[in-house]
Amino acid sequence: MKKLVIALVVIAILAVAGYVLFLKPVPKVFTPESAEKMALSSCTKDVQDLAFLLDAIETDESQCERLASDVLKYHCYAWFEKDYCINLEIEDEISCIAVLNHKFENCFNDLCHGILKNEAGCTDSACVAIARRDKARLSDPGVCQADVQKAVERVSCTDNAKSVEEFDACRSVE
Repeated sequence: MKKLVIALVVIAILAVAGYVLFLKPVPKVFTPESAEKMALSSCTKDVQDLAFLLDAIETDESQCERLASDVLKYHCYAWFEKDYCINLEIEDEISCIAVLNHKFENCFNDLCHGILKNEAGCTDSACVAIARRDKARLSDPGVCQADVQKAVERVSCTDNAKSVEEFDACRSVE
C-alpha cells in the first residue's frame, strides 16, 4: 500500500512538472522588432478604417456606423454633434469631447487634431492626411509603414536617452 501511495505521488509530481515544462503556454515577450511587425501587419486595415472615417465626416453621420473601431466611430459621431464620448477611455473621451465642441486645444490624440483640421497638432502622416481631407494619401499603406518606422525610431531614441534634454529631443524628431 505504501509503495502505491509513493508511486501515485511521483506520478502526480511528474504530471505537474510535464505541464509546467511542456504544455503551459509561454507568454510572448514584446520587443521593438515584434511590435513593429505587428504594427506593420495592421497598416492596411488601419488605413482602410481611416479612409472610411474621412468618407463619413465628409458625407453624413449614418456612415459612422460602418467604422470598426469604437474610438473612430464615437469621434465620427462627435463631429456630427452626437455625444457617445462617455463610452471611451479617459484620454479618448476628452479628445472626443474636444471634437464634439470643435476645440482642438483640448485634443489628446492625432485623431482629434485630424478631424478638427488642426494640422499643426498632428504628429504623423495619417493625421495630416485626415486634416487635409486627403483620401489619396490615406489609401497609401506606405504612409502607415513610414509612421510605424518613425514611431519605432522615436521609442528607441527615448529608451536610450540619458537626460531630459535628450528625451525631449527624441520626441521632436521628425
